[in-house]
Amino acid sequence: MGWLTDSIGGMPSRTIRLRAADWALRVTRQDRVRALEPSGRVLALGLMALAPQVAHDMFVSSAWVSHIFGVDFETVAHELDRLVEIGFLSDWSVDPILEDLTWNLASVD
Repeated sequence: MGWLTDSIGGMPSRTIRLRAADWALRVTRQDRVRALEPSGRVLALGLMALAPQVAHDMFVSSAWVSHIFGVDFETVAHELDRLVEIGFLSDWSVDPILEDLTWNLASVD
């Protein structure tokens, strides 16, 4: 693991940080994402960052999403609706019992 970090404070190496920044800019520069308010762009970026960890249906605790983005879940729900409207997500839902947020990224054609 040490080879992934530079010698100052165990931070990720400059190359890894540059790749991460490039990826984040590519995600948020998509025309459909650029039309969103900053909060929607951050949510889109966060959902994309979680996407490689799960194959198709993605889910996390709705409380965790609210906490990470620093807003109440009604605000998150509004932004998720906007992500569906612009075609970034195909759908999303919250399990009424487990309160897990599930979403599907829209296919990129």
